[in-house]
Amino acid sequence: MQANYGHILALSLSLFLAGCCGIQGHVNEVDANGNVVVPIAGAEVTFRRANGSTRRATTNQAGHYRRWLTGGNYFISVNHIGHASYDSAPSTVSTPVLGLRTRNIQLNRLS
Repeated sequence: MQANYGHILALSLSLFLAGCCGIQGHVNEVDANGNVVVPIAGAEVTFRRANGSTRRATTNQAGHYRRWLTGGNYFISVNHIGHASYDSAPSTVSTPVLGLRTRNIQLNRLS
């Protein structure tokens, strides 16, 4: 009987850990000097793994995004009409073992 409880505990823990990490942050417009001007609402944030699988989030009115992800490394790209796009490649952002990693992103307005 104890072995069954051990398997149940291990399975529960692995399922818990699979969904309790992610990446969050803010997307802001910056001026030519790099100063934050305004948060960008409605920006599409894409999280892409090396195997090509993707997940997405959209920023809220305050420019905040949050996406729960399975553990691993992700390329992050951000797009919003009227702004230069952002792509973290070739660098990746790794999820923490537990909780959220914060990655703030700044976009320049297109002229």
